[in-house]
Amino acid sequence: MNHPNKLPLERFKSIFDELPIPIHIWQQIGNEFIFRYFNEANNALAGGKLQDMIGIAASEVHKNNPDLIENLHECARAKTEFSRDLTYKYKSSGVEKHLLVIYSFLPPDLVIAVTQDKTKLWKQEQTIKHKSKLQNLLSKISSRFVDLKDFNSSINESLEDIGKFSGASRSYLFLIDDRKKITYNSHEWCKPGVNPQLQNNQTISLEDIEWFLKTLKREKGVHIPDVSQLPPNTEKIRHILQKQDIKSLLNYPLYIGEELIGFIGFDDTEKTTEWDQEDFESLKITAEILGNALERKQNEMILENLTIELEKKVDLRTKELKRSEEQYRDAYEMANFYKTLIAHDMNNVLQNIKSSMQLGMINLEEDDCDLHKIKELFEIINEQTIRGAKLVQNIRKISNVENEEETLTKIDLCRYLQKALQSVRDSNQSRDLEIKIHSDITEAYVNANNFIEDLFENILINAIKYNDSSPVKVDITIENKVQDQKNYIKLVFEDNGIGIENGRKAMIFEPMSNQSKTSSGLGVGLSLVKKIIETYNGKIWVENKIQNDYSKGSKFIVMLPRAEL
Repeated sequence: MNHPNKLPLERFKSIFDELPIPIHIWQQIGNEFIFRYFNEANNALAGGKLQDMIGIAASEVHKNNPDLIENLHECARAKTEFSRDLTYKYKSSGVEKHLLVIYSFLPPDLVIAVTQDKTKLWKQEQTIKHKSKLQNLLSKISSRFVDLKDFNSSINESLEDIGKFSGASRSYLFLIDDRKKITYNSHEWCKPGVNPQLQNNQTISLEDIEWFLKTLKREKGVHIPDVSQLPPNTEKIRHILQKQDIKSLLNYPLYIGEELIGFIGFDDTEKTTEWDQEDFESLKITAEILGNALERKQNEMILENLTIELEKKVDLRTKELKRSEEQYRDAYEMANFYKTLIAHDMNNVLQNIKSSMQLGMINLEEDDCDLHKIKELFEIINEQTIRGAKLVQNIRKISNVENEEETLTKIDLCRYLQKALQSVRDSNQSRDLEIKIHSDITEAYVNANNFIEDLFENILINAIKYNDSSPVKVDITIENKVQDQKNYIKLVFEDNGIGIENGRKAMIFEPMSNQSKTSSGLGVGLSLVKKIIETYNGKIWVENKIQNDYSKGSKFIVMLPRAEL
C-alpha cells in the first residue's frame, strides 16, 4: 500500500472515517506505540468503548498479547506492509474474534492496522475440519469391529477415541442385566488425572435410574449440561452422578433390535458443558456400531454353543452307533461261538455217550457178559453227562458276565481261591493232585464279584484236564505288584501239564469260533476266564513254565487291580 509522505494524521482520519473497513492507527514514540485513532467500523468490531483507549500505550493495551506488540515493532523496523492471522479477545465486549490484520508503515512514525473479521469463515472451516475428523474417527471405529477377535480392546480403543474427540473427562459403556435388574459399567476410558469409576459402577439398580432410562428411551439420549440443575424428582440419579464428581454428561441408548441393552456416553468432571451436535453424532453412530457388533458377538456365541451342542450330539450318536455296532458284532461272534461250541464240545460229549452205550449194548448181548466193563462204560457216560452239564453251566455264566452289570465290591480273593480249590479237589478225586499256594500276603483285596470263584476254578480245571502227569502239580504264587504306577495283585498258576504251543498262546482265550478249525480248543473255560477278568479291569496271559520249552508245562499270569484298604 503506497501513501503520500508527510500528510497530516488529521487528513487521514477524515478519509478513514468514511470507510466500512475496520482501521486503527498507532504512533511510535521512542520505543513505545501509542493508540491514536480508530474508525467507526473498528469500534463496532470491538464492541464499542475504543475511545477509552486513545492515548494508551500498546504495552498496556496488549500486555497479555506480546505478539501484537512485536507486530508493531516489526512493521516500524521493516517500514513495509505484511499481514497476520490472529485470534483476539476484545476487552470491551469479551468476544473472541478470528482476524486478518494488515500492518502498513506510514512515515514518519505511524503504523496503520486494517482488520478483516474472519470469524464466520474460520468457524465454517473449523466445522468442516471437525466433521472430517469425525468421519475419519467413525470410519476408524467401524473398521475395528469388522473382526470381533479383539472385541474388548476394540471397545476400549473406541471409547478413548470419542472421549478425546469430545474433550470429555470419561467415556464409558454400560450394559443392562434384566435378570438381576441392574446396569453395570463394562468398559471405561479416563483422561489423565481423572479417577476411574468402573469398579464402583457394577451393581446400579435399574430402579434408582428409572428417570434416566425413561428419558434415554423417550428422548433417544440424555443431555445434562449441569447436573446440579436436575429437577427435584431426580434425587437418586443426581446423587449417583455427583458422587462421581460429574458436572455434565451426554448419553445415547444402545439397542439390539428394539431391545435396550445399555448406553454409551461421556461426562465432564471439571466444568458444566453444553455438548454440541458433533459430540451427539459421535455417540449416536458409535452406539449403532457397538449395537451391531454386540448383536454379532451374541449370535456368534449362540452359534458356537449350538455347534458345540451339535458336536456333542453327533459324538454321542456316533458312540451309540459304535456301541450298537460292537454289540451286534459281539452278539454275532457269540452266536458263532455257541454254534461252534455246541457243534464241537457238545457233539463230543454226545458222541462219547453214544459210543459207550453201543459198547454196553454189545457187551450185554454176549453170553459171558463182563459186568466190570459195563460199569466202566457207565462211569464214562456219567462223566460225559457231568461234562455236558458243566458246559451248559459255563455258557450261562458267560452270558451273565456279558449281559449283567453286577456291582463290584471289595473282596478277599484268597477266600474265593480256597473255595475254588476245594471244588476242584472234590470233582477230581480220582486224580492225584498236588496244588500249593505260596504267598507272603495274608489278605489280597480286589474289586470283584462271585464270578471270581469261576475264574480260579476254570484255570485249575484247565491245568488238570490237559495234564498227563501224576501227580498233577499246580503251584499258585500271590504277590503285590506295581505296574504303570498302578497297584495290582499278581497271581501265577504254574502246572506240569502238556503245555501250549507258542503259535496257540495268543488265541486260547478267544471263543472257539475265532480259533483254527483244525485245532483242538481248550473249551469254553478260558473264554469265561478272560471275560470275567476284563470286567475287573484286569489282565491275563500265558507263558511257558520253562523258557523255550512249552512241553514242560504252562504258567498262567493274572493281574487284578488291588482295592484300597
